[in-house]
Parts: sequence; C-alpha cells; structure tokens
Amino acid sequence: MFYRMKKRGQMEISFGVIFSIIMIIAILATSFYVIKYFTSLSRCSSTGLFYDSLRDEVDTMWKASGGRQLFSYIAPGSVDYACFGNMTTQAKTTDRERFDEIYRTNRLSDYNLFFYPLTKGCKALNSQHVEHVNIPEFFCVKPVEGEISVILEKDTFDSSVTISQR
Repeated sequence: MFYRMKKRGQMEISFGVIFSIIMIIAILATSFYVIKYFTSLSRCSSTGLFYDSLRDEVDTMWKASGGRQLFSYIAPGSVDYACFGNMTTQAKTTDRERFDEIYRTNRLSDYNLFFYPLTKGCKALNSQHVEHVNIPEFFCVKPVEGEISVILEKDTFDSSVTISQR
C-alpha cells in the first residue's frame, strides 16, 4: 500500500512539471507573436506618416501661388527606393527594372507613389495616390542617410505640383 502512494505522488509531480513547461512555451510563443505584431505595426505607421507628410507638403504648395522646395522625410526602415510616377508615363532608363515590377502588380491603379521592393514593409501601404501632382517621368529615389528627398515645384499658372528628382 505504501508503494502505491509513492508511485501516485510521483505521477502528480511529473504532471505539474509537464504542465509548467507547456505554460512556459505558450507564454514565450505569445510574447514573440506580440513583439512581431508591434514591430510590423511600427513599420506601417512610419509608412503612413511619410504619406501624410508628403500629402501635406503637396497641398500646401498646391494652394500657394508658386514656389520650389526640397521635401525630405525619414524613409520607412525596410524601403530600398521610393518611386514616383503613374503607370502611363515612361520610366527613366536606370529605373526600368523597378518600373516593370511595379507595373505587373499596379498596372490598372491610379497610384503615383510606390515603395520598392513591394514585398517589404507594410504591404497594405506599399502604394498610394497623392493628389494635385504632376510627375513627368517615372523615377525612383534611394534613401540617403535614411531620408528620401524630392523637389516640389509649382509655377504661378500651374494647376498641379511637379515632383522631380533632386
């Protein structure tokens, strides 16, 4: 009889240890998921802030009688290029490969601002449409020291803001 009690006690202890290990694994898995989620959320918010800042600057320039200014903003961390232009314009020779890849996924869209490569960063915000702009040719800008810089320009009688490469 004493032998059975001892064996039963050993089984309860091993069940408690196994249950504890399972709980530790579940807590670690959940915490890694939450960390990954908030990291991607940060990436998406920095992408959205870039778009909002560019739209604000374009709207300010569009409402003004004219001017020329440099727009510089911190590039979202995973972006190799910011590409400007719609799918109906010609691409610069140096940006032809990026244009072709963007064209395959966005040929029917009216977007005029793209982050390249398309698979990095926040997928939902890789492409956007900026109103009141004129982009004569498709071009891509590589971030320099973490910033994307383009020139915003509008003459007195222009109806839209021209975005050009610095």
